[in-house]
Amino acid sequence: GLYPGVDYVVVQRAGGRKMLLSVKPTYPLIARLEREWPVVVDPTVAPRWMDPLAYNVLTACFAVGAALGGLLLALLLSTTLTLSVVPSSSMEPAVMPSDVLLVEKVRPRLGRTAPRGSLVLFSPPPALQHIVRERAAEIRANGGSGSAAPAERLLFVKRVVAVAGDS
Repeated sequence: GLYPGVDYVVVQRAGGRKMLLSVKPTYPLIARLEREWPVVVDPTVAPRWMDPLAYNVLTACFAVGAALGGLLLALLLSTTLTLSVVPSSSMEPAVMPSDVLLVEKVRPRLGRTAPRGSLVLFSPPPALQHIVRERAAEIRANGGSGSAAPAERLLFVKRVVAVAGDS
């Protein structure tokens, strides 16, 4: 018989209708497993016989598949979720500076509005971006640490207090 977890090399193939293989381990075994090698076995006792090339091709295909799967998962996650760090205290006490928000990005893409009470992240309109740039420059000029991020990349965090149809 064959030992599980041991690599074998086929020494000889024999037989007509019913093939038999003479095999031996590719490396020395521990003393209690050693026996007279090669042994003759029916090919059906092993789950799959592979030559080194087939094994390497199968391993490479699995590695490429796993890598592509990881990239696909990363792409899917990046289009549906994002992490955002809150830089200011404008939403205290609900959201503190340096809090990290996990933001789902699916609802806006489906055209659905956020329900009342939800936190939303949005890009400020150009006029507000201009104000943000001016304030950051003012703070830096006075020795402070104004936002280093370009105003176009900043996201504002606000709570939805009314939805369409409220009066």
